[in-house]
Amino acid sequence: MKSYHIFYFPFKWQNQKTSESVLAEQTDLTAIPINPHAEWLRNPEPLNNAEKEQLYNEKNFFYKFVHPVLYDQGKDDSIIYHYKRKEPQQREVSYIISTKDKTYRLKVEAINLNLYATGVGILIFYLANDLANQQEPEDILKINQYGRRIFPPFYA
Repeated sequence: MKSYHIFYFPFKWQNQKTSESVLAEQTDLTAIPINPHAEWLRNPEPLNNAEKEQLYNEKNFFYKFVHPVLYDQGKDDSIIYHYKRKEPQQREVSYIISTKDKTYRLKVEAINLNLYATGVGILIFYLANDLANQQEPEDILKINQYGRRIFPPFYA
């Protein structure tokens, strides 16, 4: 049984230079310095036909008044800036989970970063488990259990 996993890692952010200012200035998305040589690409528009099809279906499911919250409008005043990491589209990238008993290797299909004008961000990993030796139901449960354990609630 092949499996597909999506791991969400939410975090808070704020512009340190304006920490004494009003919230709108602390969470101004345009103030985030983006290195033009970084591997992050702001992605308000679908990059290929599969993404276009998925986005079309999503946008038809949600009411239009919800779209500015869910989708990067490509403008400076967007509520969300959506970034995509370039490497998974350019070469094979793996997400490795090591446990006492076994090491799991999942193919990274995408790494996305959503930054919201509320001071919240979400780093998202889209992973495919297509190796035959890690497709038992117990393996899939372990991937889900250990794959997300880098997030703080599990550090307590």
